[in-house]
Amino acid sequence: MKKFLVFSLMVLSMIFLVSCGGDSKKEDKDSSKNGSEQTDDSGSDSSSDKDFTVDENIFEVPADQDNTAGAPCDPETFVEFCEGNAYVDCCEAYTDEGELQYLVRKNECNGETPVCFVSREKNEAEKREYNWAACYSSCEGENTGKGQACITYDNGYSFVLEDYRCIETSKGKLKFSEDETLCNSACSEDGKTCEIKQCDPAEDKSYCDENGILHECNDWLSLATVSFCENFPEEPLVCAYIENEDRFGCMSEPVD
Repeated sequence: MKKFLVFSLMVLSMIFLVSCGGDSKKEDKDSSKNGSEQTDDSGSDSSSDKDFTVDENIFEVPADQDNTAGAPCDPETFVEFCEGNAYVDCCEAYTDEGELQYLVRKNECNGETPVCFVSREKNEAEKREYNWAACYSSCEGENTGKGQACITYDNGYSFVLEDYRCIETSKGKLKFSEDETLCNSACSEDGKTCEIKQCDPAEDKSYCDENGILHECNDWLSLATVSFCENFPEEPLVCAYIENEDRFGCMSEPVD
């Protein structure tokens, strides 16, 4: 009997986020793992060219805090930090029985986000401040201020255009993500741009083109996207019609 494994597709503001302590800030999708930047007293208009700063007046890690990977932790009180070039945080996890728990996680920064950096952040709704430890890309050689880059995910499976701020920190110039837009093409050769195309989810249905590339219209953002199915890193996929969902998608090769 032939069987297809169906892979669900797109993403909200993209993307591949894992809940961690109620906060989706940290998931390895390379350049998306960025803290939210804070502005100086000159204002917070991201459309301007004003300099942005980060608060490095971070909280000290308590001497009695258990930082052993896999140890139980409290996300409300755990103080995040960098250990060498890995960030250490308190992450949401589940037991085999499906019960929620929180465990200490250590994640090494590498690839396109090789720098671990900690900033002090503020949650206005909860009236509290905390350390934010995450992995960042370098922007050495660039001017400080606004920048833009096209990011390739999952070995060329999908693409996103990122707006960021290049900010001088104690660990050099780092990129702080401001916004991401889904691409309707692969990244340009210089890695700076991609095609952005609006669409109508009610009218523009998914389809496979002659090269086996999946074309979709994102339901939430009304942006056209492409997925290069064969580049999915875990298992080569093919673009095919999913009969029970009445749409096209990236699927595993049929097996007997």
